[in-house]
Amino acid sequence: PDRSVSQWGGFLTAPDAFDAPFFQISPREARRMDPQQRIFLEEAYRAVEDAGYAPAALAGRPVGVFVGARANDYDQQVTAAEDISSQVFLGTDMSILAGRVAYLLDLTGPTLTVDTACSSALVALHLAVQSIRRGECEAAVAGGVFVAPSPRFLVMASKTDMLSPTGACHTFDDAADGMTVGEGAGAVLLKPLDRALADGDHVHAVIRGTATNHNGRTQGLTAPATRSMRDLVTRLYRAADVDVRTVGYLEAQGTGTRLGDHIELAALGGAFTELGAKAGGCVVGSHKPNLGHGITAAGMAALAKVVLALRRRELPATIGVRQLNRNVTLDGGPFQISGETRPWPATPGTPLRAGINSFAFNGTNAHAILEQPPAVPPPSPGRPPYLVPVSAGSVSALRRRLVDLRSWAAGAPDAPLADVAYTLQVGRAHLVHRVALVVEDLADLVAELDRQLAALPTSTPAGPATGDTRARELAVPDAAPSALRELAELYAVGATVPFDTLHRPGTRRRVPLPTYPFDPHRYWIAASTPGPAVAPAGAASAGLLDAGAPAFGPDRLAAHREAHLALGRWVRDLLFHVLATAGEGWRPGDRYDVAVLGERWGVVDRHRPYFQKIVQVLIDGGQLRRDGSTVEVVAAPRARSDLDRERADLAARHREAAAYTPLLTVCLDNYPKILSGAVPATEVLFPGSSLALMESLYRGNDMADHCNELVAWSAARLLGERVRVAPGARLEVVEVGAGTGSTTRYVLPAIQEYGDRLRYLYTDVSAAFGRHGARRFQGEHPYVRFARLDVSTDPVGQGHPAGGTDLVVATNVLHATPDIRATVRHLRTLLRPGGAVVINELTTVPDVYAIIAGLLDGWWLARDPQLRLPSSPVLTAQTWRSVLAEAGFTGVTVFGPPTGPDGVGPHGVGQHVIVATAGAEVGPAVAVPATPAGPLPPAPTPTVDVPVPSRADLAGLRERLTAVVAEVIETDPAAIDPDRPFAEYGIDSILGLELVDAVNAAVGTDLSPTALFDHGSVTRLAAHVAAHAPTPRATGAPLPV
Repeated sequence: PDRSVSQWGGFLTAPDAFDAPFFQISPREARRMDPQQRIFLEEAYRAVEDAGYAPAALAGRPVGVFVGARANDYDQQVTAAEDISSQVFLGTDMSILAGRVAYLLDLTGPTLTVDTACSSALVALHLAVQSIRRGECEAAVAGGVFVAPSPRFLVMASKTDMLSPTGACHTFDDAADGMTVGEGAGAVLLKPLDRALADGDHVHAVIRGTATNHNGRTQGLTAPATRSMRDLVTRLYRAADVDVRTVGYLEAQGTGTRLGDHIELAALGGAFTELGAKAGGCVVGSHKPNLGHGITAAGMAALAKVVLALRRRELPATIGVRQLNRNVTLDGGPFQISGETRPWPATPGTPLRAGINSFAFNGTNAHAILEQPPAVPPPSPGRPPYLVPVSAGSVSALRRRLVDLRSWAAGAPDAPLADVAYTLQVGRAHLVHRVALVVEDLADLVAELDRQLAALPTSTPAGPATGDTRARELAVPDAAPSALRELAELYAVGATVPFDTLHRPGTRRRVPLPTYPFDPHRYWIAASTPGPAVAPAGAASAGLLDAGAPAFGPDRLAAHREAHLALGRWVRDLLFHVLATAGEGWRPGDRYDVAVLGERWGVVDRHRPYFQKIVQVLIDGGQLRRDGSTVEVVAAPRARSDLDRERADLAARHREAAAYTPLLTVCLDNYPKILSGAVPATEVLFPGSSLALMESLYRGNDMADHCNELVAWSAARLLGERVRVAPGARLEVVEVGAGTGSTTRYVLPAIQEYGDRLRYLYTDVSAAFGRHGARRFQGEHPYVRFARLDVSTDPVGQGHPAGGTDLVVATNVLHATPDIRATVRHLRTLLRPGGAVVINELTTVPDVYAIIAGLLDGWWLARDPQLRLPSSPVLTAQTWRSVLAEAGFTGVTVFGPPTGPDGVGPHGVGQHVIVATAGAEVGPAVAVPATPAGPLPPAPTPTVDVPVPSRADLAGLRERLTAVVAEVIETDPAAIDPDRPFAEYGIDSILGLELVDAVNAAVGTDLSPTALFDHGSVTRLAAHVAAHAPTPRATGAPLPV
């Protein structure tokens, strides 16, 4: 069987995370890109920034890209889930990996993706060095990346006896029994040393030499060869004119096999002895026991370790060597192994030096020699004040950029602020969200960053560039403080400032600073995992759906839990601050009657249950102590500035927390108005009727995405079994409370194969949601119909037939009804015998949710509190089992991670997918036979008309085109700015052809592909279409939706 002896490894926590908008890549393309392409692209960008260069400074120049990588099975994963497309081809081809970096950064030097297995990254480094030396490029990005998106690599390595069955890498130890895999990526920017020093670059290390060779024919293709490796090392040190007696550290491959470690140390030891090394004069080590074997990225991990050792002047330890490999002899040889990190002794006049060794199972060896950079004169002092610009592509990224800079500045009190300002001026791209500070010293910088972070929620993107002429006039060397302040103001509103002209040539240096904090979003396509057949009526979910269900992996679980526990602590502190600092304020030791507290706050009657709930939240959090009907204040509130800084730090560390903190802050800051009834909660939570603030509760976070994946997976298998037992049957699906389609967008692609026999009824209580769904889904999914349905009342009375539905889908809607038993009976009425329901619901009430959703009247509608969790409409998973069974459902199965009594339990927010089958009795209509597939009858009334655009309806046309663009690039319509160029959404020539076809189909035009270039935004295209709109259709016949 395809199994591995080891499931352990150093795996990335979020290989699916990527900032596609930053690189102007559409979500559609990003999902089909090998995660190695995405991750290395971000690492390459970071390497350029770390070097102190804005990407624009390298654009159009002969800069090379050399990256070690191997093809993985992501393409197979994607094509198992969908048809092959251009995006899949380009997204998973290895040659594109290096080419995409060069394309997006506009680099024109040699570009090469290298696969020599475990030596790939070091071979890529060698090729980059040689290319620079030959004059093919003036600089190069070199690196490596390795990601294993499925267990397939582990299985293959296991079958080749490479993996340690114990899950640990015992390099140099007698317990060595194989490697442990580690994922990762790294990149560096290389330049000739003399050019780097002349340009004022920060040099991390100097590469004295690199070399590579092959074993030739040996005792086996995959075995390392002593002779070839020894020859390589000997030749390199002689060619580089490096005395091995000056090499204090050697980073070995050290993969953790008895034979491999023995051969490598014998080859390296033989070479060093031949070159005149002194006994025990060099420490040999390996990072593999710490990080695992990064395969094609391993050379970058080794390089990073050596650079850090040189910088810190420390000889690093190799962990876990308890008993030396029985085949290895160190006595009298050039090497020693250190079990602890210790100072690296220096010889006056000689830089510290280290070697890096690598070999691969394909026989390719590589070696590199690094040394300390030469000393440079101290920086020339600057003259305050200093102009410090900071920018990012989004508010959240700007916040993290400010937090990172503040943390760095607070920990670097001796940093040359003039060089810091210079690096941020000329070494960063200047993006749309901007702040600019004029500061006197580092302490002033920290204080100004604190003030900016407190004001950041009001930040707006910089507008079109204005004031460029004035900026050029002001940007001169030794500019006056008033000029710098004016430049800061111009920069903040979008002016292009020629920062290089602020400095005299050669007076400033680039310094390494925090690099861009990418705004991660999830982009992933999982292969459909075949599971056992779903049984017919009565057993649809009785354990038979378990196999193959999408899993919420341990890394995601850990990250999710950590984020929500930290978020819960912060929001309780913020809630306590808001309540305790209002009016006269609360002090430790104060005692209040709970009812009096509500009166002091002016809480209106409808919000009194909510107020009781938030008091309980503070009691549970330890800020208050209950004593009968009174509460005692037991803590002092934290300063709001501290809470705002923590909010920024939360958002920077946890992407899920970043989604919630704006919503929570808005809620709590508006407490006095909401609780007193002065402002309806809906105006705060849905400003201008927008769903944007509230979306973080039900989509875009890890748990919501996972549960939507489970819903789609379950729906596909249930319908597949229906087709198996009734091959000629038409399929009827009803989605209850479809809303904005956050679940629909997962389900429809999963059941697309049944489109010729399927009718999918998209319902909600509001016709507005039907119109939204029609705009979003009808083009690609013609079998979708739209209707109104209030599941809290009898569906038959609303025009929906009893007993005719195969599957009902409901996400986060059923709890918002007064009588849950009645609601479940109404679902039962819709279903045919053997039909199934897939319910996606919150099953615990974390404080984060209660504080937000509790402000809405719907949270308190329940008339059956004995079935709900306290102070909420939420049911536990066990209660859902009982209520469904009571209504005649069988085979109730619950999917999702377990939760504990704290509401976040061991695994974060409690949300589950419950699947159940309708029994044989369905009330008045008991036996509805399978209907042969054929023309679909009209949807139940009332249906929702979708208007045809006209010349006069520009706003409606823009909305329609926005939906079409969003559909094509696979994003939410709310993410589309109608004035933003199509190119910035990653709409290239390939996607452009599809977009034109989609627009023509949606609005009845006959546009050519050039229309997208001539009218390159939604607003401009809408104006063009309106000016050439076709005559509206006759309205005598109903329009299809």
